[in-house]
Amino acid sequence: MAKVVAKAAPARAAASADASWEARLLAAIALEHVLWRDGLARGELAARITRRAYLHERIARARNANELARALAPLLRAPCRIAVARYAIAPEDVVARIVEEVDVAQGLRHAEESRHAMAAGEPQRSLDALPEYERRIVALLAANDRTYWIAKRTSSKLHALVEHPEGSVVLTVKPPGSEIEIEIKRTGSRASRPLDVHAYDRDGIAPLSHHLWGGAQADLLRWERGESNLLSLAYRIVHGRDASMSRTLSITSVFDLPNGANVLAFFAERDAYGDGFEAMQERMRVVLKHFGLDDTPAPPHILATRFLGRVHPAQAIQIGTSSFRLHRVAELLAHPGSYDTADEILEECIPLYAPPPRRGGFTAYVRAAFRANRDAAQRAYVDCASQLGEMHGTVAGLRAGSSGESFAPRNIGLRCVLEDGAWRVRLAFMDHDSLNICGRDNRDYHPRPLAKYLAFDVKHVAHSLRMLGSIYPFARREAHDAFRHAASDAYRKTVHAVATDPRFRPLFHDSFRKRVRDWDTIVARAVTRDAASWKEWLKKYLRGKKYPAHLVEEYLVMIPPFRRFWRRAAFRNAGIPAG
Repeated sequence: MAKVVAKAAPARAAASADASWEARLLAAIALEHVLWRDGLARGELAARITRRAYLHERIARARNANELARALAPLLRAPCRIAVARYAIAPEDVVARIVEEVDVAQGLRHAEESRHAMAAGEPQRSLDALPEYERRIVALLAANDRTYWIAKRTSSKLHALVEHPEGSVVLTVKPPGSEIEIEIKRTGSRASRPLDVHAYDRDGIAPLSHHLWGGAQADLLRWERGESNLLSLAYRIVHGRDASMSRTLSITSVFDLPNGANVLAFFAERDAYGDGFEAMQERMRVVLKHFGLDDTPAPPHILATRFLGRVHPAQAIQIGTSSFRLHRVAELLAHPGSYDTADEILEECIPLYAPPPRRGGFTAYVRAAFRANRDAAQRAYVDCASQLGEMHGTVAGLRAGSSGESFAPRNIGLRCVLEDGAWRVRLAFMDHDSLNICGRDNRDYHPRPLAKYLAFDVKHVAHSLRMLGSIYPFARREAHDAFRHAASDAYRKTVHAVATDPRFRPLFHDSFRKRVRDWDTIVARAVTRDAASWKEWLKKYLRGKKYPAHLVEEYLVMIPPFRRFWRRAAFRNAGIPAG
């Protein structure tokens, strides 16, 4: 690797701070092309260049300037696809370029406290595991208490250095020559206002977490950091390896907005907010009532203070994410696009993707691409289904649940990563702000809320499994079998580890750990006995284990209405064993 970096010296000279961004990328592409043509790269660099050999073949075949420009375009607009670019462009220049493409405002970084203190070291562990290049970029982004906002000039093109994925309120940073993604959550929208008050959606009053439109609530970001920390640590204890999931590295409060207004003035002053100020104030009163706060008529500054005191706008920097979320991948592959777009998507879906001849329409090209890469696509599909099952079984085995948020297709992404010298499609599990894990302070499992959270997880897991099937056209039976086996194995391993592994003692209350198997016994009886005899058995069983009366009542109330669900969905199809 040292020799390769030495060879990059001429490219570095061309990539001086006063050279244009495109000139730097062209220098990196030129060097990479020579390394590919002459077979000079070794190790990881060789693996990264080989992954996109088909792009260099197109460059080599170019017969004139127009063909060369077309061949270079997929790399020039996607620096992360240029393997050598990480050696030619310094992290400081990368961040400077990012700042040029977004709006920036002032904030205040939070202390690194965590709900689950024993897992508080997970973000630093994840940061330390990053290569030095990406670690430096994260540090620079988090410096100076800055917040970042989507601007009209911000790109939404796939694999852009800084991308605003369509339909989202995040920015994703994809460093040059890297398959690692850095996400900034949440960063406003392209609308005229970076933040707003959202009271209603199509189903009526909006969820509490959605009332700050375009932004994130600080308490939810802190909650997500704590729950994802504990899930990350528990997963590693159970499976002996790191989970492919998002981790929050920093949280920054929003003070100023990119339009120059202080956030309080923005929500309290008509001149700062603009047209529709009175309607926004009325929505704010609806939201305050939904939060259970004082919604009586008051001057705008008072209402805005109440609202901001509850939502406390903030942003988070996360890693372990992917902008190629399942629903987005399925939509992009189903609707007409360019050949280059298809190649960029399929590169993430199929390890060492080899494109077919460019002929026919977009749909025909995608079908031909899957046929040309059939074996690799089948292996990736089965592997992804197994990953989905393993994470689902692990979360269920922890007696945790997310109301479906951690398992919805919009919150699971695909990304192709280099692991132990080989390319593999990984699922990235994201958005854990609705995840609930009991933790050290909870003596018992409470089915009244948590069984509902698990039930919605099962529903959304099934949806994500179907979404994978809409992406990959082959091996559906094998994928579903892999999912069920992985979910069942992970569930059993997790329940056993929580009950017996001493590493779980600091993470969960002793009472919870001793009773962790009771749920399986109770539900297994519920789905095989009539309701009346089950209730009598349950009372005797739980009282014999010294369960308090209110907890006995929770089991009696929560399980019978869902007996068919537990029998049909959770315990057979999702692979969770019934005792």
